[in-house]
This record gives sequence, C-alpha cells and structure tokens, in this order.
Amino acid sequence: MSESSVFEWLDIFDSAAGEWAAVRHQISDNGDGIRHYDAPQAVRMVRISTIQSCENDEMRLKLVLLLPGTAAVKAGDLIIVDGRRCEVCSVEQCRSVVGEVIAFKCIIK
Repeated sequence: MSESSVFEWLDIFDSAAGEWAAVRHQISDNGDGIRHYDAPQAVRMVRISTIQSCENDEMRLKLVLLLPGTAAVKAGDLIIVDGRRCEVCSVEQCRSVVGEVIAFKCIIK
C-alpha cells in the first residue's frame, strides 16, 4: 500500500458516508468521583453499524463508528451523535502499513 493510498482511504470521512459528531475527551475525576470532560470538538466520522436491542423493556442503542486518527479517542470519552451523548466503551486502532494510527474503530453505548 502506498502512502497515497492511505490518504485516499481517509477521504471516506469527507465523503457522503461521513457525518459530523462531537468528541469530549475525559480529563479526570479530580478525586470527587465526578467525571470531567474537555470542550466538545467537532469531528467527521463514519457509522459502521447501528444495533438496537431491548433489555428489560428498555431500548438500548449500540453504535460502531470509525473516527480519524486525529480524534485520539479512548474508552471513557463521550461522543455526541444525533444529539445523543454516548460513552465510548471500546476502541480499536487502525494502523497504516508503517504503523501510523490512521483511524479508530469505536463501540459506543
């Protein structure tokens, strides 16, 4: 894979498949038991799948999203999608052949 292929692949975020979301990185809990987050940062993302399920008569939503590597998202961060605040449960790094993180595959609930 050439370096230009990586950049072509990243065009997916600006394509019709991409949509806007906001990421809020978890800062700390300052020892008070309350999570604190930084200001929302707009980011383009691609929705890979949306899974709705019903548990104990309560609708649950699970999203699998692809975010660019510049988003530097990690478990515990918040992503605001379609006006819903969701916590990032897991993150998988997607790397180029030279090892550079070019995207993050995130599961949020």
